[in-house]
Amino acid sequence: MPIDILWQPTTSSSNLFYCPSCDALLEQANRRAQYVVCGNCGSEIDVGLQSYEVIKQQKPSKKNKPHSFIRIGQKAFINGKHYKVVARKCWQIHFKQYVEVEGPNHYEESTGSFDEWTLKAVDGTCLTLMEDVEGYFYREKIIPEIPMIMQGDLLLRFFANHHRQIVRKHGKAELTFFEGEKSKRLSNGQEKLLAFYEQDGTYGVECELDEQDKSIKKVSFYKIQEINMEELERIFLPNRQKDILHRKRLIGKRAIQILSLSTIILGYLVISSGILTPHSGLAVQTIFC
Repeated sequence: MPIDILWQPTTSSSNLFYCPSCDALLEQANRRAQYVVCGNCGSEIDVGLQSYEVIKQQKPSKKNKPHSFIRIGQKAFINGKHYKVVARKCWQIHFKQYVEVEGPNHYEESTGSFDEWTLKAVDGTCLTLMEDVEGYFYREKIIPEIPMIMQGDLLLRFFANHHRQIVRKHGKAELTFFEGEKSKRLSNGQEKLLAFYEQDGTYGVECELDEQDKSIKKVSFYKIQEINMEELERIFLPNRQKDILHRKRLIGKRAIQILSLSTIILGYLVISSGILTPHSGLAVQTIFC
């Protein structure tokens, strides 16, 4: 799916205001949103009646800072529609991953975290971009021919032309932080179950759990498409920011080249001065590497 993402001026339908707690400039892009959470101080603000009262306070942590350049307010133009990044959810996940090794295959337990960025169009259409230590993934909601959740046999398939595939990864995620706008109240500690299988791509099922009795209250299905860093930079960054990144990388490469050249020259001067002989090259390498 071709994606071009660029910066756009704030639309006239957006509502700009200052956070009552820390004075950070915030935006309500969707007039139907009831709440906006400040990413700077964690204040949850009631904007439904434009009272701008702080109704809840989160405690932002360094662990919850965005991993990349993506931020609330960035704009996208995707398939002829204008989108805006309006929210971010931070999740901690405990999961089991299927491992194929010599001997019997098995699941290994692990923990991790990931972010979900919500992009919303003027007509209400939403897209989700997922970000974790492995990279970036575009999540597209699907309507399965065979809707099913993970059972005890750990096999899944959503379409008639798919074979029943082993679940490659499954676990439980817990919401740890939220920023941006939302239409309903969200609480840290909200949980959901996740399971993924692979056949001509990666498919997943997500079961949102009730906060009280932990029963399944909502099920969603989607397909995941990986986006590499170069593609993400091309589609997401304006030219000015791309130039900054390019200059930083260039400066880093030149610094390494200068350091390597300085090491060679210094080693030569030490040998020439008679402090070390050419036969003690190992010592020179040990000192200057």
